[in-house]
Amino acid sequence: MRFRDYVDVAVFRKSDSWQPTHYFLGEEVQFESIDLSLSVEEIYHRVQNEEMSQFIESRKTEE
Repeated sequence: MRFRDYVDVAVFRKSDSWQPTHYFLGEEVQFESIDLSLSVEEIYHRVQNEEMSQFIESRKTEE
């Protein structure tokens, strides 16, 4: 599940009794069943909201 107004990826896993695990900017999400790892930034790369814009700007100033 992905939200538009703020950056939050909720992953529901059977192994966690279908309880959500939330991931935020700067974190990696592991999709174990398909052996794939994505950063939250990669998942939200085309979403334009204030939180994502601030994160991208902070990354530019760090470089």
